[in-house]
Amino acid sequence: MSHRRLLSLYPSFEVFRSIGTNRCRRSFRLRNQISLPLVEAGSLRLLAVAASRRLPTLPDMPTIAETLPGFEAVAWYAIMAPPNTPKNITARINADVNEALRQPELQERLRKLSAETYGGSIERTAKYLQEEVERWGNVIKAADVKLQ
Repeated sequence: MSHRRLLSLYPSFEVFRSIGTNRCRRSFRLRNQISLPLVEAGSLRLLAVAASRRLPTLPDMPTIAETLPGFEAVAWYAIMAPPNTPKNITARINADVNEALRQPELQERLRKLSAETYGGSIERTAKYLQEEVERWGNVIKAADVKLQ
């Protein structure tokens, strides 16, 4: 039996194709918008979520951090602009995105995907990005990962 059948770290679409053919029995990485309907239908069993706290859409699902304190590996999205974009333009885009994120229809749609919205300032996003670069950089160094 290959390691691929035991645990998949491949893109979600391949994981789901593999689950259907019994080539993959476990996966670390699944997308909520794809996996939640399968969980609800009983076709897929989740063991834990990688967020730092339980998801509102899966309140009974434990987090990995409940077993491995400090663990968090979540997808996040940000809207970026080239470095020399005028501040008045980035401020306008930021204001418009924050306004969109406040819309109940968008919040509900994202909630159904287990996506949390934060919005906020350009500075807050830049700080979070820097923290993520440092955090994952430390993981890469500790694991002695080399570019190939």
